[in-house]
Amino acid sequence: MKSIRSTRLTALVSSLIAIASIAPISEAQNGPGHAEISQWIGRNHPNVIAGDPRVNAVLIVVDSASRYVASVADSLPPPVIAAIDSIFASVGAHNEIESMAHELLAGRLRVPNGDGSQPIYVVDGVRVGRVDSLMENAVKSIQFMNGAEAASKYGADAAKGGAVLVTMIHDEGWSQLVQASHRERLRKVGIEPERIDFGNTQMMQVRAGTFGPYRMNVTILRLK
Repeated sequence: MKSIRSTRLTALVSSLIAIASIAPISEAQNGPGHAEISQWIGRNHPNVIAGDPRVNAVLIVVDSASRYVASVADSLPPPVIAAIDSIFASVGAHNEIESMAHELLAGRLRVPNGDGSQPIYVVDGVRVGRVDSLMENAVKSIQFMNGAEAASKYGADAAKGGAVLVTMIHDEGWSQLVQASHRERLRKVGIEPERIDFGNTQMMQVRAGTFGPYRMNVTILRLK
């Protein structure tokens, strides 16, 4: 059961990372750069550059060689914007925790300011003896508990070094909501979603002043 759960969570986190690439535009691998995106938006959506307050997102479709095919500039509803923000936050947190998870699964992670003893482990609210069977990218967050707090919750033997709490709960609704939005917007430009390689999606949160005076969500979708 634990192996199946870890595999499912690993696949989910991997899909979120694929959907929410947060590399700067100029560093995106095998994708259009800042100058190309700016040119496409300026040519096809001058209202974005001019500062249309109704627009908060641009979706651009390119072919397999990253050449422009079509685009749409529109206003995403608050739930979709919130879902995009959540995905970026989830991926950012996952990147930050990667090295910590590696130390945890190797048995080297210790509670800060503790006595150096190996902590007890609590996975999704359940105390377990070992965590080396987990996958690194299935770990969403790690929190430390001091000895007194751990002992009060999990017994006297937890007072040695405290506890490490590993939470592996992910909300699949985030990516489902965002992909549903992608499909709806694709139909605005007459492209069937089946033609898109969703595993090669590039999403960017662009600061104000980059492609116009407002903060913008830019998505690059590629044809198969």
